[in-house]
Amino acid sequence: MNRKEKIIKTLLLGLGLVAVMFVYYKINTIGYVSSTSRRAIETTLFEVQEIESAMEVVESTFKKDYSGCQLIDLWYDETFSSTYAPEWAKQYEADEAIILLSTFHTADTWVSEGLEPDKTYPQWQWILVRSGKTNNWELKTWGY
Repeated sequence: MNRKEKIIKTLLLGLGLVAVMFVYYKINTIGYVSSTSRRAIETTLFEVQEIESAMEVVESTFKKDYSGCQLIDLWYDETFSSTYAPEWAKQYEADEAIILLSTFHTADTWVSEGLEPDKTYPQWQWILVRSGKTNNWELKTWGY
């Protein structure tokens, strides 16, 4: 093998390692939502599409901010939400608020600040608000 072939093989090996590291990094720096069980049914307050659009906001945030964690369930409970949502809407000076509930499991090792590794968090709340039925939901806060 001549010098040129060795250089090319070394460069290809280096690029391969960089690609593997990139894939590993991407896998471990996103929250998993692909197998999330969603439960959104039409209620007296919201149509299914309204609840699903709020769920999309939650899933987008989860993917970005919950590295290595898996969102298991995401649902809307009208009784729970309607009890507390008016207070949240008032606090954020919005016309409406919706509270979604979820169950998620944290990564085995490093997790976001304030969460324990390898733990399931049930009944995690996501509070979203909007002003007017035609506006998009905005995620304001989350937790227990």
